[in-house]
Amino acid sequence: MGKVVGVAFVVVVAAACVARGPEPLPLEAYRDAVVDAATLHREQVDAFQRRYERELPLLVKRLERDLQAGDARSEAAFVQAAVAETRRATAELLADVAGADARYRDVLTSLTPPQAVAEEHDALVDAIGIAVAGVPGTLDALDAAESFDAIDAALGGSVYTDAQPRIVAACDALQRRLRDLGFGGDLGCG
Repeated sequence: MGKVVGVAFVVVVAAACVARGPEPLPLEAYRDAVVDAATLHREQVDAFQRRYERELPLLVKRLERDLQAGDARSEAAFVQAAVAETRRATAELLADVAGADARYRDVLTSLTPPQAVAEEHDALVDAIGIAVAGVPGTLDALDAAESFDAIDAALGGSVYTDAQPRIVAACDALQRRLRDLGFGGDLGCG
């Protein structure tokens, strides 16, 4: 009987340890991990943005070679091709940025924050998650866009775009809380 009670005790203690989950990171280690993840995210997003800003004008410039000014058909074909290139490049940028967002969210999700910043951490993870979840709908709207105005509307009215201020606010709140606790660091919120 003693062995059964001993085994039961070990099982109960082991279950309690498993149910409790991983220990929260110390504040400094947490801050370092979040800053590293934020820095990598910002570098990726900046690289995608630079590529977009460099390549799209070159693509449109190439289209201009075939443009015959004053020829209505040529001008209409140019506009149609420019819209298609803008739509494609914008969708590619959005997909790349959303991939970086998802990786950032996944890193944050893998961290067990200290209790002192858990609320702010969870708010940031949730905000990024909302943005990432909004990408498929935004890509669908972009795919259907047949004018520059429609491209702007697809982006401007999207869940992804609407989530951006929430991400910035959640990031700012986490950064402020870390600084208030004496663990400053640049999360690149803006």
